[in-house]
Amino acid sequence: QGLLGPGKVPFIMAAGRTDVVKKLSDDADVDFLVVGDQQNAIPETKSKKHAATLPWAVQYLKCSKESPVHCRDYEYMGDCWIEREDVIPPTKQKGMGGRAKWHPGNRIHQYKGRAIAVFILDALKEVFTMWNNTTDFELADDVWHVTPLYDDVRSKVENSEGECKKFEKNFSSLMCQKAVKGRTEFTPRAFPDHASIRALMPPSQLSGINDPPPLLYFPPDVFNPNLHPPAGAVDVLNIVEAGVEFKANLVPDYTHFLKKPTFPTSPSVPVGNLHYLNTRSGFCDGSVDSWCRRDANEDCLLYGHNDGRNGILMNSVSGWMVMNLPDVKFGFIALKFETWHKPEENPKTKDWTGDERRLLNSRNTSSTIYLRSSSRQDWQSHGVNSTQEKLVVRELKKKKNTTPEFCKDFKFEFSIDGNTTSWDKDEFVKQNTALQRVVEVVKLAEDPNMTGGEEKEVELAFRMTGCGNQKTFQLTHVYWA
Repeated sequence: QGLLGPGKVPFIMAAGRTDVVKKLSDDADVDFLVVGDQQNAIPETKSKKHAATLPWAVQYLKCSKESPVHCRDYEYMGDCWIEREDVIPPTKQKGMGGRAKWHPGNRIHQYKGRAIAVFILDALKEVFTMWNNTTDFELADDVWHVTPLYDDVRSKVENSEGECKKFEKNFSSLMCQKAVKGRTEFTPRAFPDHASIRALMPPSQLSGINDPPPLLYFPPDVFNPNLHPPAGAVDVLNIVEAGVEFKANLVPDYTHFLKKPTFPTSPSVPVGNLHYLNTRSGFCDGSVDSWCRRDANEDCLLYGHNDGRNGILMNSVSGWMVMNLPDVKFGFIALKFETWHKPEENPKTKDWTGDERRLLNSRNTSSTIYLRSSSRQDWQSHGVNSTQEKLVVRELKKKKNTTPEFCKDFKFEFSIDGNTTSWDKDEFVKQNTALQRVVEVVKLAEDPNMTGGEEKEVELAFRMTGCGNQKTFQLTHVYWA
């Protein structure tokens, strides 16, 4: 998909399994680099005394089985919190997690990152040398006008018999041939505000989605010695900056690839307001400037990990979720759900049974309180009496703490530009394709006649019915083409 997409054709850096990119290289002339482990270039640490004679950047990166020291003991650097007077975390800070034996530590990430950097620097050197050797610094057109090269690669990728083809029968052939647009709540993601599912929602739908958790504090952090070499070691950042903080003078803006809908008409179905945004706080774009997971509930504030399987939780009492998809051309629409979530994960409906919406509406209870609130106290103060609440809580306690199965009355309904389709449980399970571990995708449409081959903004709405809050999905991705 990255190769088929608009703009520049990417150069691929691969690690581990390389047969997929090798096939693309053979079939479509795709350029790629395999990132090795660079162990041959790393001196072995034989003892603590010996380590002190090595450059800090390579200490304890390679240890023999006979060595009295264990490299694993030095693989990580990091603390969850450094005391400061102006910020007192309300949640007790624990020890740094995420250090399973198969997780490379920051030291390993550092030397692999430097190996990649050396490759980029070598390429830049070659380019500048070639430029310097020209007459009057004039390059031939075919050297720097590369659009024909991009078009050639894309054309070959479309016709490649690569890894993608194995998903044609059970899912779609279009994704192997056409660039598919998408939005997600997963992080990290570039341009988070433009690339989220929420960016597709009309104002009436968006107003019913809760905000992400607020930040506890704002950047910068206090000086963190774990992010810097010790005194006396080679400090690459200081060398590059030469005493002047680096500031980019070219900041590319790719938001034009993330077109927002115009919402020419009002939603064709009643907009639901009991969906819950399950996400992290902050700006989580994966860059060195990200400021992620710095809210009051975090127990390791300096972790700042951008990796988040976030999404929007929904169940049968949530109502319709409505969004508009810009520039649909090939009639392809698909959703990625996680179907294993539990009722209590959606605080807006965790204490609801199947009849709450009808019950509350019959008593003329205001629905506006559910829009941005996850607090039971909020809706208690707006007319939900204690008897109703006790009935709901009693029902919830009957349920076991396991992932609920689909109830027999489950239905999944979706509407495309007002044309509604309804699937029962068996049909939904049939249409729900497990592409790989924890990746479930439901194709709603693949109709090239949907828009007559013209790009068109299409309204998409969908909901679950029949199971109350028993069955909870998390929407993580929306795809269309």
